[in-house]
Amino acid sequence: MMRNLLLVISLFTGSVVYAQYKDFTKAELKNKVEGAWAAKMIGVMYGREMEFKALGRTYDKPINWYPELIEKALLEDDLYGQLSFMETIEKYNNNATVKQLAYDFAYASFPLCHANLQARKNIFDGIMPPLSGAPQYSMHSDDIDFQIESDFIGFIHPGLTQSAINMCDSVGRIMAYGDGLYGGMFVSAMHSIAYYENDTKKIVRAALKAIPSKSTYAQCIQDVLKSYDKHPHDWKKTWQLIQDKWAANDICIPFHEFNIDAKLNGAYIAIALLYGNNDLEKTMEIAVRCGQDTDCNAANAAAVLGIILGLDNIPTKFKVSPPTHSRQKLSTYQLYIQ
Repeated sequence: MMRNLLLVISLFTGSVVYAQYKDFTKAELKNKVEGAWAAKMIGVMYGREMEFKALGRTYDKPINWYPELIEKALLEDDLYGQLSFMETIEKYNNNATVKQLAYDFAYASFPLCHANLQARKNIFDGIMPPLSGAPQYSMHSDDIDFQIESDFIGFIHPGLTQSAINMCDSVGRIMAYGDGLYGGMFVSAMHSIAYYENDTKKIVRAALKAIPSKSTYAQCIQDVLKSYDKHPHDWKKTWQLIQDKWAANDICIPFHEFNIDAKLNGAYIAIALLYGNNDLEKTMEIAVRCGQDTDCNAANAAAVLGIILGLDNIPTKFKVSPPTHSRQKLSTYQLYIQ
């Protein structure tokens, strides 16, 4: 038995705001970790076909799921980006430096976009973290990139939320700063907390304490929570509030509704978790219907449910074994990222 695992959430000030003991068997912990990765893969493919098809509006068309979708999950940057970090950590026996993580990430052969791509260029130019993600060297520092690949940090810190935040504060600076960094902290904190808290509403509220309360990211999530308290049965009213207050004032591409701002998409993750009522499919559906970066947001939200449920309790419809020919595709992928 893994006895007396102390689970703690702390603020940046170091003050403990929540602490409890919880026992896990090795099998229980393994089931939650497997559930986290499985749900992340399910979520990214559940929302993949709707990515950026609803900009500045909700997505109201049918959402289709078929088992073959899962075969391509590892070809998404939501997965392979953080798998690269984990591979480096494993290679250096858990003693990997941020410089090593950044170097391996930048020189990997897989494609990158936005903040990740800018970080790659900066590292090629000799600009290493924390400056590689800083706004003076990247116009993408507030983008979604670290948010979508920060899950693994929460996954490997079950209940150890302050440790997860500390790791985010190092790894996240490879490609992010400010709200882009806080998005990863918020997501990682939710995953860490989900190991011992089963109520997604409590998870969202607790994870918000992991980031500076005066940051615009925190203010955006606070607005989600306030609106949820007023309209607990109508997620579209909360979506509209966020759209009017935050999306309208944030410009990602001039004269275009496309938006990969971390806080806006983070708000959609929070909306999905609050209104999803701990139901995996409903949570993913709401994340997709909020629009913008649907696959990333559905994946981040789904992973929280994956930890709560564990692999064993993820609905069977999402766990159908892919055809045997997917083994060849996986092999091709492995060659692709080396």
